[in-house]
Amino acid sequence: SSSGIIAAKKLNVKYVLKTRTDQRIYHPSMDFYLFNLIKSFPLTSHNYNQIKRLVGISLGTFKYRMYGVSDMFLYGHIDDMVDYWSPPLEDRQCTDEEAADAVKTWRKFAHFCVADVYLCTTYLKKIGRDINFTLKDSFYALREHFIIVDQSAIKLYWHKYSVDIDRYSSLGFFDPEISFNDWFLLYQCIEDLNIDETILDQPFKR
Repeated sequence: SSSGIIAAKKLNVKYVLKTRTDQRIYHPSMDFYLFNLIKSFPLTSHNYNQIKRLVGISLGTFKYRMYGVSDMFLYGHIDDMVDYWSPPLEDRQCTDEEAADAVKTWRKFAHFCVADVYLCTTYLKKIGRDINFTLKDSFYALREHFIIVDQSAIKLYWHKYSVDIDRYSSLGFFDPEISFNDWFLLYQCIEDLNIDETILDQPFKR
């Protein structure tokens, strides 16, 4: 992804979309939709080294995985995208026990700082944001630096598991992924929300 985005920058591309090769997007006007979202929601703070908001997707962006913007799909200004997708290579060593322990709660998983969380936190630090690993700060980071769109809004198709089964049906009415509606609530009225940090310590199953 990093090499492709850097190559796009050399071609003087201004905006770029990172996707997966095993996913398809069927919305015919997706490019106009994403560009106009960034235009409609300018950055609210200029205290960071970020040019425009980055647009992520609901698929794989979980409410309680702190700083866990999905790494499957991201759209934004080329310079922001170069920063996001050029983190230093990880050289940490971990045991199987540490890895298993990290997935017992959302808090431990976030502090383990791998995959999506590593990419997002590395980017946020790069643009000058302090990371304190609280749910409140994670929500504020989503509110101030990103836009999250619904998978259905761009007609994204991913045939990895099963298109006929709801993987989260056991959770009842709770949807663990952040929708555009959820993001818009953060954007408009985050100060009025009751953010329960203790939910991060509840065990979960992947």
